[in-house]
Amino acid sequence: GYTLIRIGIVYGDSRDYKNELKYYQQALILNRELGNKDGEFRTLSNMGWHYNSQKNYDKAIDFWQQSLVVVREVQN
Repeated sequence: GYTLIRIGIVYGDSRDYKNELKYYQQALILNRELGNKDGEFRTLSNMGWHYNSQKNYDKAIDFWQQSLVVVREVQN
């Protein structure tokens, strides 16, 4: 999952936002399948930053709230 996240970050840095999101979506699916909560949290957080950079603030907040849910699950 982390490799997919890193690839997404590279696409985002190069302003290829379509591929950035594609790789984050793949990472999210994989991390959830593996039960990797840390990877799921990081992916959701990065997806929030993706939407924030696109000025889609409602979606950004939604993904950041989802990431908080995952963190809270891990803490309990």
